[in-house]
Amino acid sequence: MDQTANQIIDALALGSVYALFALGLSLVWGILDVLNLAQGALFLLGPFTAYEVARALPMPLVAVLPIAMVVTGLVSVALEVGIFRYVRRSVDDRKRRELTMLITSIGAAAIITQVVANKTGDTIFYIPRKVFQPVTYTIGSKVHVTNLDVILLVLALALGVALAQWVRRSRHGRALRAVAFDVRTSGLFGVSADRLAALTLFVSGALAAAAGVLFSLSVGGIDSSVGDGYLLTAFAVVILGGVGSIAGTVIGAFLVAGAETAVIAAGVGQWQNAVVFGVILLVLALRPEGLFRAQRTQRV
Repeated sequence: MDQTANQIIDALALGSVYALFALGLSLVWGILDVLNLAQGALFLLGPFTAYEVARALPMPLVAVLPIAMVVTGLVSVALEVGIFRYVRRSVDDRKRRELTMLITSIGAAAIITQVVANKTGDTIFYIPRKVFQPVTYTIGSKVHVTNLDVILLVLALALGVALAQWVRRSRHGRALRAVAFDVRTSGLFGVSADRLAALTLFVSGALAAAAGVLFSLSVGGIDSSVGDGYLLTAFAVVILGGVGSIAGTVIGAFLVAGAETAVIAAGVGQWQNAVVFGVILLVLALRPEGLFRAQRTQRV
């Protein structure tokens, strides 16, 4: 029983990282119709920014995390302004535009990753422990939970709810849904698609940074290749939950993390990816739109 409880705690912590990471990917893909493969590099840029800030200034996590989120969000906006916006305006055909976006986002990710690799000597780097000191609490005799596990779960759920409410109820959220419905008609009513795209990319980058920083603290250290594998998992989470569905993304994240944890606990960790993606393929075979279909309409 104690072992099962510890596995559940591990799955919740891992699922929280997946949820934070995948929410930004789902938001951009579901609303702007952009599959931003630079999201993995932004997941790396967050902890790298925290690492550099913490080395220069002795600040706690409550200060370092927002700085990393803002910096990464601004880099994400720079990608939108400098690359994605140009592609949207210069390529008329939708299929060619989506393919060009995909390729340019891969190129942007390669540049960010290489910059971090050069700065860190392409070795593992660690956010200094002075930023945050994990504390382990024991429940009963053998159930262990850390303060970082609690922070991850609370932050993932809180940001998921906040993001859902923002998209559903705020003025900017309604404008985003209008752009997703019909970008041309929404422009006639004074909705700036460019401004909303920049805002969406900022939120997406900030979420990736939060996931990367907290993940780095939980595992101790990361290297410049960390974003690649987790981008694939985030992509699977979004597909499983339903593209554009915030609730689906969060639930999908915990389902994937639970499956991975169960496979590892069973002693067949080498089959981790095969089992997880096998389950996802099975779900999609039965429900191609994912577990939760977001309300989507045809663009014109």
